[in-house]
Amino acid sequence: MRSHFKTKHDRSRPKSRLPKGFTIIELLIVIGIIGLLISLLLPAVQAAREAARRAQCMNHLRQMGLAFHAHHEHFGHFPAGGWGHRWVGDADRGAGKDQPGGWIYNCLPFLEQQAIHDMGAGLTGAAKLDAHAERCATPIPIFYCPSRRAAVAYPYRPQHGGSPYNASTAVLDLVAKTDYASNGGSVITTPVTVRGDKVNRNKNQGPPSFEAAEKPEWVDGFQYVAGLATGVVFAQSTIKFRDIPDGTTCTYMVGEKYRDPARYLTGEGGDDAESMYIGDNEVLSRWSVSWGQRFKEDATPSPPTRDLLGHDVGGAFGSAHPGGWNCALCDGSVRALSYDIDPKLHVVLSNRKDGKPLGKDNTIWE
Repeated sequence: MRSHFKTKHDRSRPKSRLPKGFTIIELLIVIGIIGLLISLLLPAVQAAREAARRAQCMNHLRQMGLAFHAHHEHFGHFPAGGWGHRWVGDADRGAGKDQPGGWIYNCLPFLEQQAIHDMGAGLTGAAKLDAHAERCATPIPIFYCPSRRAAVAYPYRPQHGGSPYNASTAVLDLVAKTDYASNGGSVITTPVTVRGDKVNRNKNQGPPSFEAAEKPEWVDGFQYVAGLATGVVFAQSTIKFRDIPDGTTCTYMVGEKYRDPARYLTGEGGDDAESMYIGDNEVLSRWSVSWGQRFKEDATPSPPTRDLLGHDVGGAFGSAHPGGWNCALCDGSVRALSYDIDPKLHVVLSNRKDGKPLGKDNTIWE
């Protein structure tokens, strides 16, 4: 007969419990909460990353500013502007008016890039041309904005007459680019020739040979440009601190340049077509007036979201940063500036010698 009394062993046995699972509604609620948290977190992460990229961009400009100052201390003037877009730097031609390369090339020794600067030094003939071509294809990270594109070589699309006179670039497909440009001023200037009272402005490629550069038409042409230019870098420029009477704290030196976002990687457009080691050109310089309206104050800095396709704005400063653009002043400081800067103030800051004060109402520094 079975006992109705529980044994000690029976009383200590735990009751069996089945695990309780989530209902579909509870699972959907949890997924929704997680999705909401991620949606709130992503903008913060993106903002933090952009802030880091912008800080890195400003550091690039700071180093360029120091390079400008170191160049001035060593040679007595800011980096020369070079001869035109069909010339690249030549290590055997010094750092002044005889140097066909532009400001980026001339800054290289002061950015710990002496080896790249000296490529081709002491060589002649095809060996020298090949060395210059190799340099053209050598990117340097400091000249790329991290918000815009990676520091690699991009398509080479020579403009207005072809490849450089002093580099064997016939088969060169990719070249180093720059996202930064020097201050060309409030008047757009390009290399010209002068014969008597006739000025030929269709010469932005520069003199066709070393011998031609010494002829009166080119010597007078470079002097003519120097008389018009109001910036700190232009064709064959050798600007000194004393040539900036408006003050180094009130004059642009190097800033970010505008590029159509659709063309960041293609190399299309005259302002990004060629190597950064060339001479004076819109690849290397920016102005406070546009190419289409050379003497009007309509080339204000442009954000990456601005629709500029079909408009002639090849000379504008600008940036890939959504909040504003960065610029190094001639005193070496780096400032974050608004896209909404007053156009007239923009012109004043690009002109090193107009004598116009900024005024209390034009305070723009953060």
